[in-house]
Amino acid sequence: MPGDNDLPDVLVADIETLEADGFDIDIKQSSTTAHVIFRDFELPEQFDPEITDLLVNIHGPRHYPRTALDMFWTETEVTLQNGELPEKADCTKRFAGREWRRFSWHRGDSSDPDWDPAYNDLVDHVAFIEQRLWELS
Repeated sequence: MPGDNDLPDVLVADIETLEADGFDIDIKQSSTTAHVIFRDFELPEQFDPEITDLLVNIHGPRHYPRTALDMFWTETEVTLQNGELPEKADCTKRFAGREWRRFSWHRGDSSDPDWDPAYNDLVDHVAFIEQRLWELS
């Protein structure tokens, strides 16, 4: 797995699970964050384009999964089919040498309770992202 130096075994195992499920994943690391990049991530048809790289930042990866995963990022070109930005996706920021669009979509309602490291992990967070994206359709 590219760029997996110093990642905890549990995170490596979760990434390997996602790769076995067909995701193409690259890891970039900064001093405090593991940038998990999902190459050619498929978006629902209400988005344009329907394929994007998707980024999940894991802050303090040595403490994973105790540190909650929150939000996700796509390539800046991603909009809705009508050209508008999705709700809470109007901010961009540079990570891992690229500019990314932030989807400030959080857990914490009755259908997606707050992060619990006993139950939640990167695999679960990807499922959360997919669910939220498809809810727009």
